[in-house]
Order: sequence, then C-alpha cells, then structure tokens
Amino acid sequence: KKIGLLPFSIFTGMIGGFMIASSAYREVHLLSIGYPLVLIGLVMGLSRLVWFLIGHHIRLLEKIPLSKILLAELFIFPASFILISQIHDPILSGILFIVPLGYLWGRGPLIEEYFIRQYIKKPKYKATLLSIDSQIALVFQTLVAFGVGYVMHDSISEGYFVLGVVLFALLAATYPFLSKQLSRDSKASV
Repeated sequence: KKIGLLPFSIFTGMIGGFMIASSAYREVHLLSIGYPLVLIGLVMGLSRLVWFLIGHHIRLLEKIPLSKILLAELFIFPASFILISQIHDPILSGILFIVPLGYLWGRGPLIEEYFIRQYIKKPKYKATLLSIDSQIALVFQTLVAFGVGYVMHDSISEGYFVLGVVLFALLAATYPFLSKQLSRDSKASV
C-alpha cells in the first residue's frame, strides 16, 4: 500500500506542478496576443468561478470512477497547453486558461478524499502522507518552472507547446502504473 500512493501522487502532482509552474507566463502570453490589460484579472476571477462551480457540483464528479477522470485528465491538461500555444485569439486563450485552472482547483477535494481514503490507514500518519503528496507536486512545480523558463525565453507559445507535449509524455508513461494501482484499490475497497 505504501508504494501504491506513488503513481497516484506522481500523476496528480505532475498536473498540479505543470499548471502552477506555467502560471507565471499566463499574463505575459495573454498580453502578447492582444488580451486587454484591464481584463487580466478577469481570467483569475473566472477561474475561481469555475472552481466554485466544480466544487459545488463535486457530487457529479464523484459518480464517475476516478480511473476515468484521471484518464480524461491525461488528455485535458496537455491539450490545454498545446491549444494555448496554437490559438492566438485573446478570448479563446483566456477561456483555455480559465477552465482547466478552475477545474484543477475544483476537483482538488475529490483527489484529496480519494488519497485519504485509500492510502491513509492510520490517522497518526495523515499529516506525513499528505505532506509527502504535496512535496511531490512541489518537486514537479520547481523542475518545470526552472526548465520551461529557457523555452519561454525564446517563445511563450513554443513554451506552452513544449509543456503540453512533455506533460502528455510524462502522464502517459505514468498512467499504466496508476491504472494498475487504481484497479487494485477498487478491488481492495469492495
């Protein structure tokens, strides 16, 4: 069981790490494609609205098996980066930042609840295991932020494209291990 949390933490940590690390370039990218400066705050504000809506309707997500949610996320988050790199319409790009970011934070309680239910069997280890899970995301955030700076220096659009491709490759490499673990977890909880 202790090793079982690694594929889950790595998969979800990569997504969170890539999303957070790339946020430093969000405003610069939007401004470079003509998004009005006075509306930059709207992107974060609307992402919070999406966060609220997802969180408020989390029971709908709870009806979907987590394996299917994470399989969809294997494509959703990398695709959002790739689309951001290719679409230069300010409004569509704003939406491509708003929806995935709001979804990421809105689905957080679902991911945390699963983590606690499946991997924390003794309450005295709860803080330690949640900390380890957070540290995994922080490692990805740090590595991505450091690495993507070099690509973003030449072209922000190219940087988002590289983020999407690399995130997809890493998630696709991790998903078979995650899928196997999720299958074991569902059998153990039955």
